[in-house]
Amino acid sequence: MLKEEHWSRLIKYLDKDNNDISPEINSIPDNKGGVYIFFIVGPTLPFIERYIAYIGRAQSTPYQNIRKRVKEYLRESNKVNGRHKIVELFKHWKDYLYLMYFECEDNERIVQLEGYLIHSILPPFNDDIPYKIEIKTPQKAF
Repeated sequence: MLKEEHWSRLIKYLDKDNNDISPEINSIPDNKGGVYIFFIVGPTLPFIERYIAYIGRAQSTPYQNIRKRVKEYLRESNKVNGRHKIVELFKHWKDYLYLMYFECEDNERIVQLEGYLIHSILPPFNDDIPYKIEIKTPQKAF
């Protein structure tokens, strides 16, 4: 899972007019679950300027899959009562929003992988950080 070849290619989230979901999103599987990452791809050096903004998961069920889950974010970003950080992500970064995903059919593993990644990276637009993190007061080294 931690190797790049296990992940999809980078996919632009919105179409060129930034009004609707990119047609590339329809290439995402609609019969599998997995973990996905939203990236902000900077305009200055887009080939290396990538910031992990949000990590999420879609469990594999008859009612949920990666494609469906990823598409739900556009609707949520337009809701008055949508999650604040998701609304802010789209408000400020929608022109530069991309994603990658990792397919997985084991729902227990999906939850574990998402938790591991969020806990390790602490993306700025994730609200819930799994596993308690204790942040200690900085101390002088010398």
